[in-house]
Amino acid sequence: MPNFREKFAETLYDLLNSLYGNNGNFIASIIKKQILIKNSRLRQRVLSEKIKKLSDNLSRSSILMEEIEAEFQKQKEIAEEWKKEADTAKAIASMHQEEIDAVSKVLGVQMEKENKKSSRRALIWNIFFCVAGIIGGYLISKLLP
Repeated sequence: MPNFREKFAETLYDLLNSLYGNNGNFIASIIKKQILIKNSRLRQRVLSEKIKKLSDNLSRSSILMEEIEAEFQKQKEIAEEWKKEADTAKAIASMHQEEIDAVSKVLGVQMEKENKKSSRRALIWNIFFCVAGIIGGYLISKLLP
């Protein structure tokens, strides 16, 4: 569909042709050429704007792709950790009952040793505070009339 400029150029061309005959063709061709140049510039401007918009979109897309790649890497690391935990759980689950009993026994002996140590410490501290209480009570009874 022709725009206003093209219609105006055609009308002006027809007018000049009717007034000047063949001489009008030269003027009309100049006018048409000017209109074509303006249209070309307009199309170039539109094209450059579209190219700029496209490059901006590509730039944003590349940034998004980098972010997505980083997220995939994090997910991969988490999946590897889960796999390690699953392998450990699988190894524990595949132990024979004798191995489980042996591990339980070793851990039980270790806990008993710790309990004995803590019991001895508690007994020593209890004796210390008992003696300190007796001495403190004796001193208080002597110092206070």
